[in-house]
Amino acid sequence: MSDGIYLQPISFLKQGHSMVFMNFLHFESLCTFLFSQVFISWSIQELQVSQEIIEKISAASQLMNCSAPVDILFLLDGSYSIGKASFERSKYLTIKLCDALDISPEKVRVGAIQFSNTPRLEFPLDAYFTKHEIKVQLKKIVFKGGRTKTGLALKHILQQGFRGGRNSSVSQILIILTDGRSQDNVSTLAQQIKERGIAVFAIGVNFPKWGELYALASEPVEYYTLFAEDTDDASNGLYTVLTLSDICNAAFPACRAEPHPCERKTLERVKELVGNYFCWKGSQSSNIVQTSLCPFYNWRNIFIKYPSTCYRTICSDPCDSHPCQNGGTCILKGLEGYHCVCPVKFGG
Repeated sequence: MSDGIYLQPISFLKQGHSMVFMNFLHFESLCTFLFSQVFISWSIQELQVSQEIIEKISAASQLMNCSAPVDILFLLDGSYSIGKASFERSKYLTIKLCDALDISPEKVRVGAIQFSNTPRLEFPLDAYFTKHEIKVQLKKIVFKGGRTKTGLALKHILQQGFRGGRNSSVSQILIILTDGRSQDNVSTLAQQIKERGIAVFAIGVNFPKWGELYALASEPVEYYTLFAEDTDDASNGLYTVLTLSDICNAAFPACRAEPHPCERKTLERVKELVGNYFCWKGSQSSNIVQTSLCPFYNWRNIFIKYPSTCYRTICSDPCDSHPCQNGGTCILKGLEGYHCVCPVKFGG
């Protein structure tokens, strides 16, 4: 299985019930592991808002779209630090983002590059001009594996440009999906890309290193830095910025962009001094043994917090005005309609 989950085959037992019980234990352990992974991923970025606001953010993401001349290039991290499972989630997000794009030769063009040891052009911006074709090609991208050479990928874009694009005649958007753990320099190259007028979104994957993502992203970084695991939130954040920048059209007349406090976390492995122990030291004399105190260290994972502000679009709905009387529950019907569910002993 992916994500390093390996279930050792269970040896055959004479008692059938014992075998079922052992299988159940393995299944229970697997479920616990998967649940903990989901919980950790969710806590990497937390919007400090009510559940009602989160649901409104998710609903608004379904209304947002972009119908304008714009070239969008996806730059996907395919290194081993990402892993195949997280790479597939990156692909899923790119496919979801395409749902809101008016893809055509005259409007939105989309291309994709995958990088690890070296960058690889998956398809240029002038290869496919329908939403269906783009989504099929994104699904076909095969995980490369290798080291995380983000700087080399940025250098490739500086040299080659947006292959198949329309150069500076239209807005250019680079969407980088990575864990921010590059093994080369990125800051200078990222700045050179931004100086060319290219808008850069940095979308964190897995357990991202937010400091590097901030270096990659355009200013203000609170707008241009997102998290891939919650696709509705990431879609909303991206199209909120494109709308505020007048690149794309607004989601709906009753929609508005709002700032919300949020917190991002990075999982880092740190070395801590636990204590000292006696260790042997060499000696030139055969009958003398020297000892000394040597430090003993332990490694552990810690979360580093980054307080931030997340800008998201929220759309008003008829239930916001609490139209139902006598404690009735307002139920939405489409974007502008509603009906009331009356409590016991009431009707209407």
